[in-house]
This record gives sequence, C-alpha cells and structure tokens, in this order.
Amino acid sequence: MAVYDGSIYFADLLPQYADRWQDRFREEIDMGLRAGHRAFKIKVGRGAKWMDRAAGDARDVEVVRLIRRHAGSDVHLGADANNGYDLAGAKRFLDRAGDAGLLFVEELFPERVPDCLELKRLIAARGWKTLLADGETEHDLAAFKPFVAAKAIDVLQADMNAFGIEGILREAEMARPQGILVGPHNWGSLVGFTMQLHVGRAIGNFFRAEHDPLASDVLVAEGYQIADGACSVPDAPGFGLAIREANFARLKPRLDLKA
Repeated sequence: MAVYDGSIYFADLLPQYADRWQDRFREEIDMGLRAGHRAFKIKVGRGAKWMDRAAGDARDVEVVRLIRRHAGSDVHLGADANNGYDLAGAKRFLDRAGDAGLLFVEELFPERVPDCLELKRLIAARGWKTLLADGETEHDLAAFKPFVAAKAIDVLQADMNAFGIEGILREAEMARPQGILVGPHNWGSLVGFTMQLHVGRAIGNFFRAEHDPLASDVLVAEGYQIADGACSVPDAPGFGLAIREANFARLKPRLDLKA
C-alpha cells in the first residue's frame, strides 16, 4: 500500500537548527528516503502563529522549494497548513509554490464548500494535478456529505483512530461514487498506521497511509516493510501485532482505579 512520510515539520524554528535549518531539512528527507519513502508531507503555515505573516509565508515557499530541489522530481510532495491560511493566503501560497509539483495540499484553511471549490478552480486553471485534502478535525461523517456532493474535496481525511475501521469504510463508501479518495489522518499511533494499511486493502479508493517514524519497545509490528514508497501488509491474525510481555510488565500504570 502507498505511504508517505508525514514527519517533515518546522525544523527551521527549532533553536538547535537555527543556523543550519536548510541542511536539517535535507537530512530529514535523506532519512526518509533511506527508510523507503518516496513521498513526503511538508508542514507549512508558519505565518499563522510562529512567524510574522509575510515572513512565515515566504519561508513556507522557501522550504517547499528547498525540499523539491533536494528530493528530486520523482518524489511526491504534499503540504499541510493545519488551517494556517485563509483562502486568499492559500491562493498566494499555491501561486508561489504550486509549480513545485505538489501531489496534494491539506488543511490550507478551515474547510468550507465554496472556498474549497474556488481553490480547486484555481488549481485547474493553472493546469496542476494537485489534490485538495481535508477533514481530519471532523467528528461526524455527516459533516462530509456536502463536500462529497459538491466534489469540493479530493481526499477525505477522517482520523483513523477517531473513526475506527468501520467508520473509515463507511467514509470510503460515501466517497466512492464521486471518485473521491480516502486518506485517513494518523499521527503518533503505530496501531493507527497498521489500521490504515488494512483499510486500504479493503477499499478501491484509498489514497496513501500517513506514516511517522515511530518505534516501540513494547509493541511489535511484524510484516510491515516500507520500500519504494509502499508498505507491505501482513496476513497474520491481529494485524501482525504482538506485545513484548517483559517490557509491558515494566510499564507503570497511568491510572490506579480502586473500587
């Protein structure tokens, strides 16, 4: 199943990389490539809270272009703003960075059907193939219905852990007649990553699984190998997940419930 590395965050804003942030982004891309990735999602939206608006917007574009130059033309790139722009800002961002060949843009602004449709018209007018992705903050599948009816979003991103397997399957069924893809949101959850992949095998309109470099000394995930931008999916019971009992026994409980 196709995957992307979602871990390319704001390295340039961290004090330890202040004088070498360009090199740090290159290092992060190289780490992802060595791990088997051929697609990366880049966090943007610095002007929303971390930098002055104009400077932050300019840095977003600079980072996207830096990563495109370093990764090469055959690597897929996406950009996620966590609603850090409004519609006008999203248009400015795409006009300045769109020719970097973005596969998708995610949460550029709080989703509204008219705004999404207007941005899609801009993308089409520029001749780009960029997909518009959104929906990770929704808590009810009914919220997606107007976007599906209007084809206002290309990739629906209901959260994997919030909706569970059955919820994402229903989302995929809702989206399929309109040719809309499903790319579940997942962050900080190894179990959620494996769930995405198994859902992907069950539906025909799966986009990509979101991966971050997680490691656990308690949970063992056998049979998941990333190579050339795709991850293998085991047929083992229980998703191929197992517990290292000795390590689990050493964990301290976070709750102590007493009758």
